[in-house]
Amino acid sequence: MEEETQLAQVLAEFAHTLGTDFSIRRTLDHLVGRIVDALPVTGAGVMLKGEGYELHFVAASNPVVLEIESLQNELGEGPCLAAFESGEPVAIPDLSLDQGFSRFSPRAWQRGLGAVFTFPLKLEGDKLGALDLYRDEPGALDAAEMAAAQTMADVASAYLFNARTREESKELARLSGDEFVIVSEPLTSRSQGRLMAGYVQAALLERFEVSGYVLNMTASVGVAFSGRDQDSPNKLLRDADFAMYLAKRAGGAQYRVLDQLTSFAEAGDILHWGIQNALDRGEFRLAYQPIVDIREGTLHGVEALLR
Repeated sequence: MEEETQLAQVLAEFAHTLGTDFSIRRTLDHLVGRIVDALPVTGAGVMLKGEGYELHFVAASNPVVLEIESLQNELGEGPCLAAFESGEPVAIPDLSLDQGFSRFSPRAWQRGLGAVFTFPLKLEGDKLGALDLYRDEPGALDAAEMAAAQTMADVASAYLFNARTREESKELARLSGDEFVIVSEPLTSRSQGRLMAGYVQAALLERFEVSGYVLNMTASVGVAFSGRDQDSPNKLLRDADFAMYLAKRAGGAQYRVLDQLTSFAEAGDILHWGIQNALDRGEFRLAYQPIVDIREGTLHGVEALLR
């Protein structure tokens, strides 16, 4: 009964973080520490998928678990990697008898670990990582304990998915360098667009202090509307970027609203805007094309191409 109460408390604490902006590392550190109180295990660790398909250590409840978690990547084998790849739990109730991981299990046993139980972290078909639970002494978890551990893994997966989506949204907001995007669905007219641009500029005009220095900031704002000719996010962003270019060209610290009428009225500036954008973002590439006499097979020169 006490274990059930502790488990419910851990799940409640962890579920609460779904609505917070706690960092992934901070939340998972808390999770692996509290799992030890809720289940008959002595250690816990989490590894998450990196930018590629490899797993990276993220959290551990004690130094031995930290060492063993990292060891799996070093050896290229272990229950964490197996559960991640298969999407199924892996249970090794006695590491001294395990034959499945010939290099990992003996090393874990030598470091004083007796058993390990691993649960994949996944959501909607997306593999996120794996949760490892360790015991100092050999012994299996019963069905209820395995189910409780799986529930924790599922809640952790939901949090990780939510946190990753939140972080990606913070990034989709920053277009590049000092350019940021605001998406406002209720806007339907040029007057509303001008009003929104004015709000943004007014907010940025407020002075702020950094390390004892008072700073002033201005912004050039470009507004574009979605519609029949803006049926893709990329085109809408391009139009907003072009409107911002017009605001900068007019002297900066201004705003321009671009719609279907002005898109063509300002068409003469599009080429210049495109070239300037390509220069700013380093998109031009110099290529050399050889000029060859095909009859003699000799090189006569090269042609430089700016693409």
